[in-house]
Amino acid sequence: MKKKFKIMIGLGLALGVLLLILQNVLKIDPSTFMDYYLKFGVALILLILIVNTVYFVIMSAKIKKKLVLFHEGKYGEFNSAMEEILKKAKGENLKNIIRINLSAGYIEDKEYEKAKETLENIHPLKLRDERVRLVYYINLCVCNFKLDNYEKFKELYGANKNLFKNYKDEEGYSESLAQLEITHYIVEEELDKARELLEVTREKYKDTKYKDDYNELEKLINENRSEK
Repeated sequence: MKKKFKIMIGLGLALGVLLLILQNVLKIDPSTFMDYYLKFGVALILLILIVNTVYFVIMSAKIKKKLVLFHEGKYGEFNSAMEEILKKAKGENLKNIIRINLSAGYIEDKEYEKAKETLENIHPLKLRDERVRLVYYINLCVCNFKLDNYEKFKELYGANKNLFKNYKDEEGYSESLAQLEITHYIVEEELDKARELLEVTREKYKDTKYKDDYNELEKLINENRSEK
């Protein structure tokens, strides 16, 4: 946003210099000159905003089209498509949305290190939408858990516990957050709580596509219990 603001200021100054030259050459009355300057300035700002909005809408439609691959389980194709879109994307906000989507594809394809590296290219303070930040932190927690970076997982989970709590009952996020809470209990070695929540979540989401994930979590609980 700061970069765009600087560009708009620069263009405004350039326009001002150009009109000042025209005023002197054409002997335009100062009051008339200011009227033209203001009109051209406003028109330029509106044009930039319109172009940026149209570009964002077009790119969002392109991303949405590629998300079909993700939902069909074609994660390799999805990742390749999103990597190409990311290379051509303009604007940090748009790039961050693409990176978060791409990290989800990497996670599903079990490329956890690539997913983590992709997310680490994002500065969370630049994620203005709370739901975008939510998905960012969910994915980053999952990556660190899968890579056995338990201390980092604890740090991230603890710092964003209230954020996760705000959406734990919201459709679209509740299952992922329930899984995240199960992994939290496993990391904290609260295995009875982990098993109890696992059973409740399995029962609630009987038709889930993440049955293998629940089996993996159950295996981890059993392994950790046997080690005690």
